[in-house]
Amino acid sequence: MYATRPDSIDPPLQSTPRPRSGSRHPSPKTLAQREARRRAQLNAQLTEVCVKLSLNTLLALAFVSALWHLVPYHHQQRLMLQEAQKTLTESEERVADLQLSFSQLFDPKQTNAAMQSQSYRVDPSQRQVIWLEPKH
Repeated sequence: MYATRPDSIDPPLQSTPRPRSGSRHPSPKTLAQREARRRAQLNAQLTEVCVKLSLNTLLALAFVSALWHLVPYHHQQRLMLQEAQKTLTESEERVADLQLSFSQLFDPKQTNAAMQSQSYRVDPSQRQVIWLEPKH
C-alpha cells in the first residue's frame, strides 16, 4: 500500500543560460561571417543553376542535331519503301501471269491448244487458212 520512494531524486532539467553580449546587435565579425556564408550559398546555387542550364542546352542541341540527321534519313527510307512496294506489286502481277500460264500449259484438257500456241503445228482436224493480198 505504501509506495516506495526512489533513493535519489533527479533535479529537473534546466536550460543553461547563454552568455549575452552587452548589445542587441551582433558584432561586425559575426555579420561578416553571416554575409560570407550567405554569399557562398548564393554562389553554390548560382553554380548549380548554370550547370543545369548548360547541360539542358547541350541536351537540346544534341536533340536538334539528331533530328537534323534523322529527318533526311527517314525521307530516304520512305522513298526506298515506296520503291520496294512498287517492285513487289510488279512482281506479284508477274507471278500471277506466270501461274496462269503454267496452269494453262499443264492442264490436260488444253494440251492441244498449248501445243498450237507453242509451235507452228495445227490440229490435223483443222484446216489452215492463209490470207493472200489480191493482185491488182
